[in-house]
Amino acid sequence: MPASIVLTPAQLAEYSGVYPLLATVFLKVFVEQDQLMAQVLGQPAFPLTSDGDDIFSAPAYQIEIKFERDNASRVIGLGLLQSGMELKAQKMPESPRGG
Repeated sequence: MPASIVLTPAQLAEYSGVYPLLATVFLKVFVEQDQLMAQVLGQPAFPLTSDGDDIFSAPAYQIEIKFERDNASRVIGLGLLQSGMELKAQKMPESPRGG
């Protein structure tokens, strides 16, 4: 198994945001103690392991996440692969009030 890739906190922060997977299911991605974390709102957060360029996994949940970037290299969305199904989500715009 290849060693996970170590990213700087600034690199990890590029992925932070809220991604609506389904009408009532939102995936929050954030950095906690230099670790990229994901959390389906209302459930416990879990760590993500970097597997390559814009690809992360959570082996305990058999999840793979591939982040998508625009032409300016900004993270704009993701695809979440689990149990042979893929859910795609666009990153929600930041709230002007920070909440």
